[in-house]
Amino acid sequence: MPLARTGPEAQALALANRMSAAWIAYARSGNREWAAFAAKDRATMVFDASSRVVGD
Repeated sequence: MPLARTGPEAQALALANRMSAAWIAYARSGNREWAAFAAKDRATMVFDASSRVVGD
């Protein structure tokens, strides 16, 4: 059975695609779309339906 393109499966696939694209871009260029981790502020990238950087 092929993967559904609607509902939770489609959301998971879209998230996987965004996350993969971010890591591939980083591997190619060495640049991230977010600041590097620093112990001072502990900023962490959260990949989700609305990806964002959060302080830990």
